[in-house]
Amino acid sequence: MRKRSVTTTILIALITLGTPAAYVLWTLQQQTSATIDAERRVESHVADITRTLSAIATVQQGYVAPGQLDEPLFEEAAALMARLSAQVQTLEPMLRSAQATTQVGALRQAVEDLQAADARTRENLTRGQELMAADVIYSDGRNVVDAITSRLREAQAAEQAAASASLARTSRWMWMLFGVLALAPAAAFAAFAAFKKSSPRVTEVVIPAPAVPVSDSVPTLSPTVDMAATAALCTEISRVADTQRLEALLGRAAGLVNASGAMLWMGAGDHLFAALAHGYPPDIVSRLPPIGRDADNAAARAWRSAKRIRIPRSADGSAAVVAPLFNTDACVGVLAVEMTPGREADDDVEIAVALVAAQLATVVSAWPVASLPERASRAPEARTA
Repeated sequence: MRKRSVTTTILIALITLGTPAAYVLWTLQQQTSATIDAERRVESHVADITRTLSAIATVQQGYVAPGQLDEPLFEEAAALMARLSAQVQTLEPMLRSAQATTQVGALRQAVEDLQAADARTRENLTRGQELMAADVIYSDGRNVVDAITSRLREAQAAEQAAASASLARTSRWMWMLFGVLALAPAAAFAAFAAFKKSSPRVTEVVIPAPAVPVSDSVPTLSPTVDMAATAALCTEISRVADTQRLEALLGRAAGLVNASGAMLWMGAGDHLFAALAHGYPPDIVSRLPPIGRDADNAAARAWRSAKRIRIPRSADGSAAVVAPLFNTDACVGVLAVEMTPGREADDDVEIAVALVAAQLATVVSAWPVASLPERASRAPEARTA
């Protein structure tokens, strides 16, 4: 009878402790979900702003394109500018960190600068000064787009840091609570065992548990590419705001897969243009002619099919992996990486190139393709890996 009373007391104590603990765990889980949802909303809204910037850049390029009517483009640009301004206004209430909020004022000023540059462009076009209009689009306009993109990434990075810190605090509280919940039954069982030890004991036959065979250890295969370094590189690419820094990161990407060279090609109309390169002569980007969509080479095939392509040993003794870049609508370019024959057959190498290409697409999608160095349209098609 006494043993039953002690058991009942222990069970009541465990239930009394478990009920508030379960409520606290539920509250912490709700806080975690709210933090994650808020971070995702900011990420989605920043992506919407980036797409609006890309659309504005595309429309402005149409200002100076032959055969285009200005008035419809002016109306579309005005609507996009209004949308951009509203999106920046909507972003501020979503931000939860003080550091991210400080970027909103600079974002508003950058949007006003972009609107002013657009007004100057229209004025030049009205006067028939198309060259001056193009200069504003591809100099002042590009710089302002870069500034807005940089501010957005800084705000998003600050939000991510604040969310990570909040999640870390919540995680610590949850683990502390788990520890308490884990120790409570152990303490109860220890008290019950001590009670049983002090009570009259009945001799029992103890049957030992069967020995558990030790399973053979399976060796773990190490990946041929440092995926942690690849992830760190993708994070740095997501925060880049200028072309010079992007060239250096392209070099790091080539180093990850022991590649001899890497080249970024961006699509404009029915042609691919060389945008950035690593491992080639310094003037290679300006010398390469554009590649037609129907050209018979790896870059054009990857662009047309929107699929990764592995190229085994070529005539010059090198191999390659070509990965497509996507925006929300289509394939916008390719990343071609040349390497020692045999490396292109490694799945880890192909995955690493695809990850870098996917991250590059998020950075270059808002940059006007027409701002690439001008090539002669009648030049012979370029050869690429």
